Amino acid sequence: MNYGLLSYRNTENLGDEIQSIAARRFLPRVDACIDRDLLTDVDVDGPVALILNGWFLRRPENWPPADQVVPLLISMHLADPATQGKLGISAPDVLLGESLVAYLREWGPVGARDLRTLARLEAAGVPAYFSGCLTLTLERDPEIERGDEIVLVDLPPRVVEIVRTITQRDIVCVTHAAPGLNDVAARFERAHDLLRRYQQAHMVITSRLHAALPCLAYETPVLLVRDELDPRLDGLGELTRSCSMREMLEHRVHLEIEDPRPNERDHLRFRSALTETVTQFVDGVERNPAGWERRDSSIGGRAREASLWSLVLRASAERDALAHRVDELQREVDALHETRSWRMTRLARRLRRLGGPRSPR
Repeated sequence: MNYGLLSYRNTENLGDEIQSIAARRFLPRVDACIDRDLLTDVDVDGPVALILNGWFLRRPENWPPADQVVPLLISMHLADPATQGKLGISAPDVLLGESLVAYLREWGPVGARDLRTLARLEAAGVPAYFSGCLTLTLERDPEIERGDEIVLVDLPPRVVEIVRTITQRDIVCVTHAAPGLNDVAARFERAHDLLRRYQQAHMVITSRLHAALPCLAYETPVLLVRDELDPRLDGLGELTRSCSMREMLEHRVHLEIEDPRPNERDHLRFRSALTETVTQFVDGVERNPAGWERRDSSIGGRAREASLWSLVLRASAERDALAHRVDELQREVDALHETRSWRMTRLARRLRRLGGPRSPR
């Protein structure tokens, strides 16, 4: 059995490479780098085991993968239908269309990276579960020591200035954007540099999902400044402390810079299930490389438990958000009452000064 690793040329986002780095640590070796957007054109002699995780698919016309690919479909995010490939067709239209959805059914169950993808898969009759993201399985390098830097990842200048006003620590601004960088080795090296930076950081504040999730894995305190409309965060955003960009810019976030609290540990359930699933896949193709067949489409107990836990976390987050909103509305009502009372008192005083009607004794 050959082993492949997803690579990327048609993207500016190094978060893709970070997801491949997470997959790489499970493989006994890498015999070929396979472009995520050219899965129909695999130049490998013989079968190749390939972990298909990440964002699918910028080029949906190149789906399904070549026949020699033995896939593990895990941590998959289906691109929004508005995102269309070179031929003007969307990823869900292709992957979940009646002519090709059989591929996902045959090689399932599919581990969905987010709850919206899970809903789409289940609606199409694909055996699926919520796996979370494979970057949750990253492991710290024991030789990398924790430092004192505050690392800000792809945040606007106004947020950077807010952070500078509350700490004297060194602040380092980094980005996941790599426009024009198409060399595969250079892209992976830059992604490795980012991960080393996150392991060293005293704290990370980021708008990037694939900075926040590795920080959970590395036990680096992290705050995700999230876009609440981003479908990629559905089920993942609840794993880390987060705030909206508006809350940050309006100074409504208490930034625990000097002594940040440790991260929540809800991600460990997904980390364990992901590790078990990928390890079993690799062990299976290692034991029987010549006769590997399609996997059992039933969802394992640990994966099912983790999937259900994601719904519990989302419900808890929605409950907390509603409670917070109720508190905000109550404060607004109290403020209105105080204003009304103040105005009534003021009016009464004016009436008394003018000799107007007085309140009965």
